[in-house]
Amino acid sequence: RGGGGRGRGTDGDARGGKGWFRGAGQQGRTRGGSTSAAPPGTERGVQQRTSPRTSPPTPLLESEQRLKDALRIDDRRAVQQAFLRVLYACKAQVRYDTAGCVRAADRALSDVEQSGLASLYLYNQRISLCAREAGAGDAGALDRAFVLLSRVVERGEVPDIVTFNTLMHVCAKSASTQGEEVAQSCFEILEMMADVGVAPDTITFTTMLDASTRGAA
Repeated sequence: RGGGGRGRGTDGDARGGKGWFRGAGQQGRTRGGSTSAAPPGTERGVQQRTSPRTSPPTPLLESEQRLKDALRIDDRRAVQQAFLRVLYACKAQVRYDTAGCVRAADRALSDVEQSGLASLYLYNQRISLCAREAGAGDAGALDRAFVLLSRVVERGEVPDIVTFNTLMHVCAKSASTQGEEVAQSCFEILEMMADVGVAPDTITFTTMLDASTRGAA
């Protein structure tokens, strides 16, 4: 990142599954000893199977499909809403499948970037998700947030106070995995703010203090 930052990256996986049900033809005997008729559509003594039933789509899968549909019609407002749905779904399950959520969120952002509809607001929202990832114990969340900041600059966007305060929040949430390094990262953020002419506010300093305190604990 600008000013000699560290290289950053991530990887992960996800899980899924299917459910199966099986039915069976029945046979029996009448009082007279004759065999009863087999159920309609079956032969006597032969089990009948139902078709495999797949698990219903998860909110994350549904939101990803909504994003694909929005990108197909090239509607900026629909794309923004669908992208946010992906992030909300990721926030809801990040503690249970951190790697899968990271991959889904990054894939969604990449798709939006390729469509030319990415904006600073969407980048800020993605960086905010990094705080959730850090809170779930993801040691790569802080590095990922700085990579996102680099992408903002590379695409010609100018980070604002929300960008930097959100990044500072990721530092605070990363204290459990980064330790005292978060204090150094906080000062790096202040230097970046000065470079682009963004003045820190009360939230900046209180979040920075929180991050430094957690890192020293």
